[in-house]
Amino acid sequence: MSCFVIGAGGLVGGGTVGLSKSSCGRCSGGVRVSRSCGVRMQSAATNGAPTPVKKRPKKTIGGVIGIIWGVFVAFWAVFLFFPMWILHPLVRWRDDAKRRLHDFISRWFLKLPMFVIGVPPRYKHRENLPPADEAVVYVANHQSYLDIFCLAFLGLHHKFVSKVEILRLPFVGVAMQMKGDVALRRGNRKSQLQTYRDMLNTIKNGNSLAIFPEGTRSETGKLQKFQSGAFKAAKATGARVIPLTITGTREAMPTSSILPLR
Repeated sequence: MSCFVIGAGGLVGGGTVGLSKSSCGRCSGGVRVSRSCGVRMQSAATNGAPTPVKKRPKKTIGGVIGIIWGVFVAFWAVFLFFPMWILHPLVRWRDDAKRRLHDFISRWFLKLPMFVIGVPPRYKHRENLPPADEAVVYVANHQSYLDIFCLAFLGLHHKFVSKVEILRLPFVGVAMQMKGDVALRRGNRKSQLQTYRDMLNTIKNGNSLAIFPEGTRSETGKLQKFQSGAFKAAKATGARVIPLTITGTREAMPTSSILPLR
């Protein structure tokens, strides 16, 4: 098994992560985004007739390696939570806007489990990443929970935009709150506006955002309709949109599986 993150200028295959080679321009909506990758993502999302609604497959647990992975993730989450919790007052005092120490710990929480199931990602065109001190909006397709783990290998300083239900989980959710990740609220208009304000403040504080604009995992691997929040936030703050493409994770952990397959 292997997972990929490639750009529009990259090659599909080999378990690779990368970015588009193209220069940055402006789309009609005023958001600065890579031209070729933006066109490709849009055409893939809108090509053909709407997909008929299908019955969701029954959830499966996964293979032996997947179960080992789940146990390791649970243990690793608890193990790393306590250093974050102990150091949190110091981080808030010294680096409240960015909380970079929490970002560093979180990246290692996400990276090590990928070695357990033997699918650490590889990259294409990583040299096209923006400067580390530039606040941008990373947008990626979403096929699997493993997509989140893959992005950690890029070594980016960013905050995730995640469903508020995830941020309510014990240990992992509390750690995400301490790290400064943004809670995605899908309730009333007031809650959605609060999420948008949190995204703007995160970018203005010098942090990049990482978001899956489809809003949910794709069961077929095809791009779904994008939600507009990430692009509105980028336009309002003048941040560049950096498109990423992830492939291979759906085969390792599809939406029908609770744990990775093997």
